[in-house]
Amino acid sequence: MKGRMMMVYQWLYQSIVGSLYLTVENDSLTRLDYTPPKDWNKKEQSAQLDQTKQPLFQAINEWLDCYFEGKQSQVEVQLAPKGTPFQQEVWKIIQEIPYGETMTYGEIAHRMAKRMGKEKMSAQAVGGAVGKNPLSIIIPCHRVIGKSGNITGYGGGIKRKLTLLALEQVVPETYHVPENQKEASKFVNQSISK
Repeated sequence: MKGRMMMVYQWLYQSIVGSLYLTVENDSLTRLDYTPPKDWNKKEQSAQLDQTKQPLFQAINEWLDCYFEGKQSQVEVQLAPKGTPFQQEVWKIIQEIPYGETMTYGEIAHRMAKRMGKEKMSAQAVGGAVGKNPLSIIIPCHRVIGKSGNITGYGGGIKRKLTLLALEQVVPETYHVPENQKEASKFVNQSISK
C-alpha cells in the first residue's frame, strides 16, 4: 500500500518587515521565513498561488494580517516545524512567551533543564535551537533576548526584531539595544511612529 502523496504549497506574504516565504506540507505550516527556500523557483506557480485548494492559506493570511495590525490572535492552524526533539522543546517554550513580553535565553535554558530533569542547561544550546526556528513570528523567537535584556541576533536581522517588539508594544525599558545596533533602533522608532 502506497503512502499518501505529500502536497507542498508555497506562497509569499508581504509585510511591514518585508517578504515572508511560507510553506505548507499537506495541512500543516512547516516554514515561515524571510528568505525563500532553496527549491522556491522549482515549484509550480499554480501550487504557489492556488489558495482555494488550501483553506489553511486564508487562516494564516488572516492571522498575519491581524498580527501586523498590532493585534493579538491565536494561531488556528496546524504547525509542523521540522527539528530535533531538543529544538522542538525549545520552540514550545518560545510559544509560551506572551505577546508583548520577552524572555532571556537563560530563562529558557532554566525551563528546559526542569523539563529534562537536569540541574542546568546551557543558554548557548538554547540559542542554537532558537536560531533554527523555521516558523518566525508564529514561534516568536523575536521575543527572546540576551542576558540583562540585551537585544541579540535574529535570523531576520536586528531591525526586524526591533520592529516586531515595537509592534507588540514591548516596553523599551525592558531591553537594551547595544551601541552597535543604535542605528537600527532609530530606524525602527521612526518607521513605527509613521
